[in-house]
Amino acid sequence: MIEEENLLSDLKRLGKHSAIYGLSNALCSAIGFFLIPLYTKRLTPAEYGVWELFFVAIIFLPLVLELGLGSALFKAVLFDSKEKEHALINTAFLFIAGFSSLVLCLLYLNAASISAVLIGMPDDAHLFKLVLLVVFFNVLAIIPMSALRMREQSLKYGLMNLIKFITGLALNIYFIAVLGKGVEGIVFANVIQSALFIACLLLVCRNCLGFSFSKSALAEMLKFGMPLVLISISFVILNMSDRYFLRFYAGIEELGLYSIGYKIGMAMNMVVGSIQVAWPTIMYKTAKKKNGPDFFARSLTYVTLILMAIWLVISLFTREIFVLFTSPAYYAAQGIVPVILLSYLLVGIYYLTAIGANVKHKTHYLAFAATTACGVNLLLNYLLIPRFGMYGAAAATVFSFFIMTAISYRASIRLFPVPYEWGRIGKSVVLAFGLYFVGRFVSAENTALAIIFKSALVLLFPTLLYFFNILVKKEKLVLQNLLMTKPRIY
Repeated sequence: MIEEENLLSDLKRLGKHSAIYGLSNALCSAIGFFLIPLYTKRLTPAEYGVWELFFVAIIFLPLVLELGLGSALFKAVLFDSKEKEHALINTAFLFIAGFSSLVLCLLYLNAASISAVLIGMPDDAHLFKLVLLVVFFNVLAIIPMSALRMREQSLKYGLMNLIKFITGLALNIYFIAVLGKGVEGIVFANVIQSALFIACLLLVCRNCLGFSFSKSALAEMLKFGMPLVLISISFVILNMSDRYFLRFYAGIEELGLYSIGYKIGMAMNMVVGSIQVAWPTIMYKTAKKKNGPDFFARSLTYVTLILMAIWLVISLFTREIFVLFTSPAYYAAQGIVPVILLSYLLVGIYYLTAIGANVKHKTHYLAFAATTACGVNLLLNYLLIPRFGMYGAAAATVFSFFIMTAISYRASIRLFPVPYEWGRIGKSVVLAFGLYFVGRFVSAENTALAIIFKSALVLLFPTLLYFFNILVKKEKLVLQNLLMTKPRIY
């Protein structure tokens, strides 16, 4: 029997923090999205391809350098509770700062050779050195930002991301539009942005940082976190390898096209990322409760319905998005967007179903899932990209994320059984796909009519959820109340 009040309270808490995290993370992710018109007008596809290779390093190197301590900190504080919170935060922060400094110094000394191998342009070594500085600042931010999430200080978290968004947007516009610096200007903008961000963040989190250090706590956190390093490395390869296969098998211009399509498809990750940052705190607290399995099941259903609605909207309006945000030179990348959206929808399901492996301290199962998917991805990239270019890369991505999610789910469900509502989820997926293919193959020549028709298909999605009884009775009542409630005018 579900304890409805407690379940509703937990769902509201997840929704509240996810909404704040979502808005703030969306702002940070939206920097790249809002700058697409500027990038596509000031940079050629080849130049954008070079920046994309730098961007990949900025995003994914911190995932490896944190050694899984960001996730381990949540478990140590919220689930194990063996050490004081302050000591755990300081231990993780100091160790990551020292370790990342050592590794990045080694990379800095070999910047020329690394730039030549990874980017194919040894003359850009000075830019790669600046990218490593951005990575260092971003790594330092991991534990303080985790501390804000762990304490459910979502407003402070949102404020920090707002600062990051404003400075990033302003600096990119200044260096690219005003100074005309191109790729070099983007790198300069990121260096200054990340430096200002970490300075503000350390000021906000000064009360929770210090110099206390616990070797025993570090050993426990590394024991939990080290398997997650394999996951991080696998994520790096899952997200990076297609760029390098495209670079060498299809050319830098094809890479630039793919990167723009991928960037638009990453809109799904704005929502998934907001749930991801809110989820660990909720997961570890709720796993101890009697109604935990029911909460996890209902959460997956609701999140999947929301993600499928987002997938349908963006997939149907991909053409209009490209016309609005890019130039004709990039229109060829439209076809990969629905596939990339679906890939990150699967990542969302992966996060929400990997409960057993996390709470039962069996993260090696997640490492196995990620490394297996990584191997599949490398093989598919090798087989598909030389023949199908960016479409082969997109297909390899979605299939690899499916493999990772499936393996992780099978392991976690045995460790922590959850009555997931796969019937409802499956029906919603079929409906969304059906509506998409109707919109894809029944198109109007008139742009206005096409937009009206696609909008009608989007509105049809919740309507069909209602009439096909995918929504249960209480959910239908909530939907009816929302539709019948008159807006208040203050």
